Amino acid sequence: VAPARFETAYAELERAVYEARRVSTVIAPLLGLGLESEMSELALAGGLSLVRGDALADAPVQAVWSEGGDGSEEEPNVLAVLTIVQERGAPSPVALARSRFDRLLSAVRLFEPGGYVLGPIGWTRRDDGPWRQFALGSSVRPGVETLIEASHEDELRGFFNLVTKRAPASGELAWALARFEMGSERVVPLEALTDYLLALRALLEPEGQASGKLAPRLAALCAPPDERTALAQRVGHAILLERAVITGLEEDHAMPEQIDALVDELGRHLGALLRDVVCGHLEPELRQVADRLRAQVGSTDTAAAAHASAAETLG
Repeated sequence: VAPARFETAYAELERAVYEARRVSTVIAPLLGLGLESEMSELALAGGLSLVRGDALADAPVQAVWSEGGDGSEEEPNVLAVLTIVQERGAPSPVALARSRFDRLLSAVRLFEPGGYVLGPIGWTRRDDGPWRQFALGSSVRPGVETLIEASHEDELRGFFNLVTKRAPASGELAWALARFEMGSERVVPLEALTDYLLALRALLEPEGQASGKLAPRLAALCAPPDERTALAQRVGHAILLERAVITGLEEDHAMPEQIDALVDELGRHLGALLRDVVCGHLEPELRQVADRLRAQVGSTDTAAAAHASAAETLG
């Protein structure tokens, strides 16, 4: 085939292929997360990436800067960006983006504790067309920004890919992960207390709450031997505080900052357990692992002491 004819035929084929397809982009602010200034983009997998808002050409101003910001005194938002190639006539990728962004948010929460939320509005466009808004996140305000350093780029990328492949779709672990997500979305930390306790009970206390085994098992998994009693006492306090919340008496027994710190600690322990199981660092049968750890150090059951101490504190 003559070179000229080949080039002409290849150009026609290329034009036919690309004219039948379009590039769709969906973006959403991931609030509470920051990227170091020298790391403008963190590519993940499957067309998904995290991008500093000021590094994304033509991004809507409302997406790049928080409400009221003009970029003069604050850092730009980090944007979750999904870019996919679709056949023309294919449905909008917004539904796919919601799912991918939720999975990304879950991975970030497990990777590094923090108050991360998706912004309430996302944007999508096809090829170089105009951006169009769609409702996305909740009204929950993000926590203090957590900065992802450039040195952790590969670690976060690998963790996201691992979580994407290994996150459970059903069973106790999937249910506990869902409750963890619910707790992370609560406006008031105290409202997350039951979410975290329910998730921990599913993982560590199948015998039922009356068994009193949650506190010592969690302590065995999340504290060194000389700190287990103290942690078990705090978990016992949280269990009794949950009951006080149900009856409307919690304000009589603890300062708000103490309650927030206790709930935050439970969430961090739950997130750490979920992360280690998903990554394969811990066996899924966490209660059995906890019982083995307690037996190895000859520990006694601290549940009664934990409840007694918590009762004295609340009483």
